[in-house]
Amino acid sequence: MLEGNSFDPLLLDATVKPLPWTKGGPNEDCMQQQPTSNLINSSVVDPIFTIKNRVVTMKELEALKKRLPPGIDIPITAKNVIKFRARFRKTGQQEIIQTFPDLKLAKQWLAEQERNALLGIHLPPQATKRTFADAFKRYCTEELPKKGDDARNRQHHLEWWNNHLGAFALAAVRPALIKEKLVILENEITAKRVKRAPATVVRYLASLSHLFAVAWKEWEWISENPVLKIGKPSISNSRQRYLSLAELDLLLIEVKKSKCPVLLPITVLALSTGMRSSEIMHLKWENVSRRLIKMHMAYRRHINISLRIF
Repeated sequence: MLEGNSFDPLLLDATVKPLPWTKGGPNEDCMQQQPTSNLINSSVVDPIFTIKNRVVTMKELEALKKRLPPGIDIPITAKNVIKFRARFRKTGQQEIIQTFPDLKLAKQWLAEQERNALLGIHLPPQATKRTFADAFKRYCTEELPKKGDDARNRQHHLEWWNNHLGAFALAAVRPALIKEKLVILENEITAKRVKRAPATVVRYLASLSHLFAVAWKEWEWISENPVLKIGKPSISNSRQRYLSLAELDLLLIEVKKSKCPVLLPITVLALSTGMRSSEIMHLKWENVSRRLIKMHMAYRRHINISLRIF
């Protein structure tokens, strides 16, 4: 029977191979045998991770980390189980953290928190108490004095919006709600018994947009300007109108009363030829021949206009 703590070299079989759980086999410093599962995190064997009982290699884990959306990271438990941790935070709010076993659930939760924050559901008390009426009052106090001659028009526009949105929380005024009120604005009959022109509606929207821009960038009461997501009405206020004969007679009577000696010929020339004011004012005698006016247009064509000399 062998004695001592070491093996006799003569009795060792040279064909014996090292055991898989040791570095050099049974003859290396009497190393204590360890199962392979205990060496998962060692440098010899690549770690093996699991996601909901599905095995994931180190390479797959690194690829998964690169595809993670902002706000989501991967914590790993002591048993190499992969979790998905979602973080949500907005200005003036405490950070909310939730851990999920699946990436899809983490994305859904993050999207829901984003939506709730925009609607004012999970905002802190000081934010949910700020209504559109509060923003309107502060805007009139701080911003309108800076607008000069336009202050009266802006105040008139914002008073209309305040009558329709004043009771809503400022963070709850979303593009869908603004669009709903915009339809009322477009179809409403004014004191003059007419609908507002598209250009007027655009000015109402511009005043509202500036209020939200200030509340977003300077006051930090909301997270964005919802008016930027709304399309503006197309402006088509162009019209063609000509003076009637009676209006022409009245115009010439008033022009003759003027003390300006050239106002009458300028007016008659404009009515007779349709020339622009700049063309008339830059007209020279060399362009007038007998009863013809020769004009040199921008596209290099000469136009002869017959003119009756008064």
